[in-house]
Amino acid sequence: MSIIQTMWQNEVERKLDRILNDVDFIKNRTSSYLGRNESLTYLKDETPIFVNTDDIGCPLNFINGGMYEEEEWGVFLSYRTPDGIALDVGANLGVYSLRLAPYLRQGRIHAFEPNDRIRQLFSRSVFLNGYTHIIDINSCAISNRDGEASLSLPKDHAGGGSLEGGDGNGDVVQVRTLDSVLPEGTSVSMIKLDVEGHELKALTGMLPVLERSPKAVLLFEKLAADSDIADDLFELLGSLGYQIYAIAGTTIRRTDHAEFTTTGGYFLAGRPERIEEGGLERNFVDIFPCDFNILNGGMENGAYRSQARDRREGDILFHGPYWYLPRGAYRLTIDGEINGSFDLDISERFGYKVESLHLTPGRNEYDFIAYRDLTKFEFVLRTGNKSGEFSLNKMRLRRMG
Repeated sequence: MSIIQTMWQNEVERKLDRILNDVDFIKNRTSSYLGRNESLTYLKDETPIFVNTDDIGCPLNFINGGMYEEEEWGVFLSYRTPDGIALDVGANLGVYSLRLAPYLRQGRIHAFEPNDRIRQLFSRSVFLNGYTHIIDINSCAISNRDGEASLSLPKDHAGGGSLEGGDGNGDVVQVRTLDSVLPEGTSVSMIKLDVEGHELKALTGMLPVLERSPKAVLLFEKLAADSDIADDLFELLGSLGYQIYAIAGTTIRRTDHAEFTTTGGYFLAGRPERIEEGGLERNFVDIFPCDFNILNGGMENGAYRSQARDRREGDILFHGPYWYLPRGAYRLTIDGEINGSFDLDISERFGYKVESLHLTPGRNEYDFIAYRDLTKFEFVLRTGNKSGEFSLNKMRLRRMG
């Protein structure tokens, strides 16, 4: 190839990159105004969500690119299990519930949002996405008692409503302890708590559930660096055997009393053996056999086992999980056994292949690059030869950069 041809090819590639970036910019900012200060827009992963446009809080993030608390979300997601029971306390428009639902197809999400207008928008989003069988929306706020309370709503920030610090002239809402709302004996695995200064009372009302949920992971926001409840909050979490962790990017680290009581932001809490399982670098998500659609083989004690009978080269063994995968470099670790040769296709949008990995015995780590965000991404496992056997306990997909 001549120098001139190389220069032209490079210029064409630069222009294509620019076009793709421009298309992404437009796609991520698509909204439809519905009147009454309401709009239908899309999150970064293309999840449709109804928002109130007269709010200076998170709705602006949703309309302007669909990204919101991405670092905290990524850390939180690393603790998911397919059958987990999650709580979204202070759900607002439901962004955490809506994003988490595809990862909990065998689980349940109990969401709590006392603001009537916000809750109705959230409910419409749940219906539109087909998540009514996963997400249960409750109209009460979680507190340390059953009864009523005043919800103060800041002007132009409906999502910032608080049960604390108001003048008593806000909207009257129901408050409940968590145990009085959940089915008897329920234990939970994931909790997002965002209650604008009401954390201590909410957690006090959640104590019986937390005590019977040894693997619970709590993501919570502490608004003020000098909050007057910080000491009591630190003590309450400690009484459960919880360690508190600060979040920095995709990394978590233990934080002590002095740091916790003098800083604000999102924190992670839970029993150390649960929180630190898998390490302090939380740039991964685990994929379990039950996350896949299995066409050949079966499940045994939660693990997948292929079957050799009636199988031809190139046959599909399983496919899924149809999640969102942001662009980046990834390392796939397979916890299982590979006997024979197999091909693992990486596809999006139900069949558009973007990469293929050749799996061989004795090798359990494979690297690949997603050059663009993949919507409805899937792994498709195909037989490389008829005699091979494949077993899987789980896959770990770690984003390297």
